[in-house]
Amino acid sequence: MKRLLLIGLFISVGFSQIEYNINDIIERDSVHYKKYSDELVNGEVFKMFGSKKVPLGLMKKGKKDGKWTDWYE
Repeated sequence: MKRLLLIGLFISVGFSQIEYNINDIIERDSVHYKKYSDELVNGEVFKMFGSKKVPLGLMKKGKKDGKWTDWYE
């Protein structure tokens, strides 16, 4: 049983989402890329408010996917 739990833990860590700070993303031709790279954004996007990490939404293949949260000052 312990062996099965250990294997499940390794699989879940391997498939975890990559997180991107919104300030480290640029948009070109309606597709979002990691700054200074041609890497498409695939994963959770967040914004820092002071010391708090606030999730904004999910991107797949450089496009927004699902519901997104917008914050206004």
